[in-house]
Amino acid sequence: MLTDNIPSKEDIKNMTNNNTITEILKGETSALEAYKNLEEEFSSGVYGQRIKEMKSHHEDALVFWKKQAKREDLNPEPGSGVWGTVVKTFVNVSKVIGEETALKALKTGEEHGLKFYQGLLSDSDLSPLQKEQIRNKFIPEHQSHITTLKSLTKVS
Repeated sequence: MLTDNIPSKEDIKNMTNNNTITEILKGETSALEAYKNLEEEFSSGVYGQRIKEMKSHHEDALVFWKKQAKREDLNPEPGSGVWGTVVKTFVNVSKVIGEETALKALKTGEEHGLKFYQGLLSDSDLSPLQKEQIRNKFIPEHQSHITTLKSLTKVS
């Protein structure tokens, strides 16, 4: 029968929410990979503690979103996907070019993440709890990271 292959409204909602959380997880994973990649580079000096702190924020975000995926019985794709490959390549090139360029690469990623999270506030597939975390934790952390990275790179 033709209707046997048509997904229900609940199936469609789960697919949409799975895609949203998958995208969030990919973004947070790529951010974490970028910070881990640079953590060794900046282990000493002025940048070291700040890099570790920002990395820790992304680790916490990743834990939160993994719990949300599990709670909603979603099976997001693992890893950072294409975006992670782009970020890793850019950060690796930036490391060769210099510290300031690497920090600018992180700042660009944080700006992308901030815009993404801001857009999710109007996403009807996310729960009130998820939106509260975005509004009260993830957006302020991204804003703080951008401010910190601007001060470290002397970029406005």
